[in-house]
Amino acid sequence: MAYLIGTDEAGFGPNLGPLTVSATVWRIPPSLVDANLYDVLSPVVSANLTDEQQRIVIADSKQLYKPHGSWKHLEAGIWAYFATKHTNLPTTWQDVWNWLSPDALARMETLAWYQDVAIELPRDLDLDDFTRGQRFAEELHRLGIQLQRMETVVVLPAEFNVMVDQLGSKGRLLSHVTLQLVRRILSTLDDEPVFVVYDKHGGRNNYAPLLQELFNQSLVQVASESRAESVYRLGTPQQPVQMAFRMKGESFLPTALASMASKYLRELAMFAFNAYWQKQVPELRATAGYPQDAKRFRIDIDAAVHKLHLNESTLWRKR
Repeated sequence: MAYLIGTDEAGFGPNLGPLTVSATVWRIPPSLVDANLYDVLSPVVSANLTDEQQRIVIADSKQLYKPHGSWKHLEAGIWAYFATKHTNLPTTWQDVWNWLSPDALARMETLAWYQDVAIELPRDLDLDDFTRGQRFAEELHRLGIQLQRMETVVVLPAEFNVMVDQLGSKGRLLSHVTLQLVRRILSTLDDEPVFVVYDKHGGRNNYAPLLQELFNQSLVQVASESRAESVYRLGTPQQPVQMAFRMKGESFLPTALASMASKYLRELAMFAFNAYWQKQVPELRATAGYPQDAKRFRIDIDAAVHKLHLNESTLWRKR
């Protein structure tokens, strides 16, 4: 057997709300290592929204969700993952966080806007017609594929600010958070080959020094470096690891599903954030947190922030 891991983020650009970084972990037969999972799973999975009535759509979250739009496309993919676990599906805000990012909820609930959140989930997915998710789980089982894990790291604004100061840039912050997530996952896997695909972090092509810094128990070897893809080999003879940083990494199905998880949890967080502030400031327009509108939102809530004696760093990401 071998492992495929895909990672992606949501919320790298905004000034408000968390950064979310996700990984999905798949265990596959060796015969499928070089296969395209979209082809392998074509009876039940598509990258095209026009196929949503018959198959689960797993694609770059930017294709599946627009600001203030429906969550159903994101929820379809994420609830298909839950279906593979053959247990009760999550039904609340707290359930979803505990499934996907169990260490985040306690930290989030130190902030007023994440306390006492009552959201029933899924919000837009119709579970009465969830046959696509069940077929997805059955097809994975038939092919001997296991979608073992979907895991998200949440970086709250105050944590984000501290890490930017320590690391010198938010680009390095993203790389460190993502690679530390993968390093932790690798430590839990059996000794089998692992193939990791990251969506490229910015425009850079050289990741070897960063990989060597964070995976210092083995020698990082450069297989290739280019604008399209940079590939590295590391690990041990028992657990050889290949890592690829790709432009449009979401074309790799495990990375696309990670993109969906990151976006969904980010949107859940922003939904609660906006609901809280709209209670404090009547007729306040919701925000997605991106710089221009975030400045407008910050001005609109300024009086309430002072009234509540909030620490600026818990609210605003400086970069």
